[in-house]
Parts: sequence; C-alpha cells; structure tokens
Amino acid sequence: MAKIFLSHSSKDKKFVFQIGEDLKALGHEPWLDEWEIKVGECIPSEIDHAIEEADYVIIVLSPDAVESGWVEREWQSKYWDEIEQNETFVLPVLLKNCKIANLLKTKKYADFRNNYTAGFVNLMGAISPILESSSSSIDIQRDPKTTDISALLSDVQSRTTTLSECLAKALDLALKYNFENLANFCRLELSGWEKSNWVNNPEDIPKYRFSEVFIAPFFELNLQYFGWGQNISAIFDFMRKDTKNFYPYKMLHTQSISYIESQTERLSGTLERNIITVHKTLSELMINTSDPDTSDPDTSDPDHPVRVYGKASDLLGILDAVRNELTKMLLDLLPGE
Repeated sequence: MAKIFLSHSSKDKKFVFQIGEDLKALGHEPWLDEWEIKVGECIPSEIDHAIEEADYVIIVLSPDAVESGWVEREWQSKYWDEIEQNETFVLPVLLKNCKIANLLKTKKYADFRNNYTAGFVNLMGAISPILESSSSSIDIQRDPKTTDISALLSDVQSRTTTLSECLAKALDLALKYNFENLANFCRLELSGWEKSNWVNNPEDIPKYRFSEVFIAPFFELNLQYFGWGQNISAIFDFMRKDTKNFYPYKMLHTQSISYIESQTERLSGTLERNIITVHKTLSELMINTSDPDTSDPDTSDPDHPVRVYGKASDLLGILDAVRNELTKMLLDLLPGE
C-alpha cells in the first residue's frame, strides 16, 4: 500500500477523481485536498504535511497545471528528495499536451492522452513495488475475492509475468468466482480466435485482432533492397502505391497469445524494423473468391498461395490491447466504495 499525493490543477478534477478512486480500489492511499482537508484547517500546511508523508507524488500534466504555481511548488519539493535519496518519488502523468518543465523532461511519463487504461497500467507499473513490499507487513482487511483480483492486477501491471500466464491465472479466478465474461475472454485469447470460435458471431471479434497487411499473389517483395534504408514506412508506402501487385487487407490474427508472445521474443530488439512475411492461401485469409464483388486479388482459385506482408510491431499492439482489456475487466470487478 502506497501513500500517493495527487498534484493537479483544479480544472482537471474529474480525471484526478477517477485516478484516486482506482488507486483506492487497489489498496493505495491517494491524497486529495477535497477528501482530506477539513473546514478551518490550514491548506498550505496540510498540503506540505501530505507531500512529506507521501511515498509518491503524481503530477497530472496539462496546460492548466503548467500555469498553476501551486502544482509546480508541490512536485518540486518531492523532486529534491528524489535527487538526495536517489529514488523515484515523482511520477508524471500526461493528461493533455503541454509544455513540460525542464526538470521533468528526462522522466518517462504515463500517457493518458488517448487511452486511460493503458496509461493507468503504465502508472501502476511504477507504484506496484511499494504495494508488494508493504503488503507483507501490513494486514489489509479485504475479502478474498478483492485480494485475488488485486494480486492478479499487480502481476498484469508489473509485466514480470507473461501475458499468457496472467490470462491463465485470470481464467482460474473467473471460474472460482463465476465471472463469466472474464472466463470467455481468457479462453478466446488463450486458445486463439479460430473460426469455430466466432463463425456465428463475427461481430464479436475485437478490433485489436486485425491489422493492416498487403497481399501479394504474384510478386515477392525484396526486403534486402538497399533503397528501403531500413525504413518500414517506405516499404509500406511502396506497397500502398503499387496497386497492381499489392492488395491492402485487414487481416485477422487468430493465433493464441502464447504464440504471439513467442513471435515477439524471436524478433526482440528489431521489432519496429521488421516486416513479417506470412504464406497463406486465399481461403485461409477468408477471401471469398466466388463473390463477384471481390476483385482483389485477381484470381478465382481459393487455394492460390499468396504472400502476406505486415508490420511486426502490430504483434506488440495486440499484446498491449489484450493486457489493457484484461486490466479494465479486473478493475471493473473490484468492489466500489
């Protein structure tokens, strides 16, 4: 359990309340002036005391926060403690694009601009070590269900446990407490989205399981061509313009999460520069060659072999999306205040 001071502009209250409630649900002690300062108490002295006692100060960065002298004063006092003790106490959270103070520019921030869950997962990765070390010495009175969910959330956020292992644990938890939606989600991601799993309800396939690829029925791309300059964008721009030999397609990645994880490990270190080449038939891509409206690619043979070119980085995108979805489902299962 960590004591966490939330430094923010009053104009960002709605967002800060949400973070505060989610931190409380995980067993932490967030400090907000509205929650803690009573009528008649000295606001500056109460804030100073809370910052001094806090394990972390979360700074919510936004244009309004940048303009607030109070916010800068709050986090800077903890920043110098961080320098003196050589530990991390100040955790920047980027809510909106803004000018970031020089002292914070070297820090990695949790990015909440586009996806709250993804930002919260990254933020908890920095906070969870405090939770783990404190939980051994502090008896937190929680029911077993909440304890199990919180422990699994810690595994998911720490990223020290593989995603497939986290899904397996989540499936056990779902069966134990009869969480039907969570159980179905885990089964599908662990087994893979084979056709038998969705043929009757194709709308159930999540969007994150699709990625942009290019089909080449009669042409092999020379990935060693010097002119690419190791630039994956240049290769995709070339395929996008060459409509005679390459056909854009949204491909469904049906593989299990454990398989996708093994692929990302194999490509570790060069993932962003890699293009994955997959050999399939048109029928495997589920392109209906007998449909008169299907003109790409130009062949009526469903068993015609084709090459499929896609970005290897899309595999990481699938893993991140599944991790975010699992986190969201677990957070939703935690009891409210």
